[in-house]
Amino acid sequence: MQDTHPYTISVARDHDFQNMEFMDNKSLKPYESHVKPLLLWWKAFRGRHTPESSSPPDARCALDSTHAVYTQ
Repeated sequence: MQDTHPYTISVARDHDFQNMEFMDNKSLKPYESHVKPLLLWWKAFRGRHTPESSSPPDARCALDSTHAVYTQ
């Protein structure tokens, strides 16, 4: 495929996720005015280093045996 710039965006919505996938610039074009601010925000944070927090972890972020962990 030529001109591939894939984007996959998942947004948490209540109890589900809204998934959007754009395989190239042509498929993104109709949604560009809505998606571009998000992409620019991500780009602005890409190179930043966030200092380590000394706060204890939130209990809602703890792993347990009832929820799977996925990586890609």
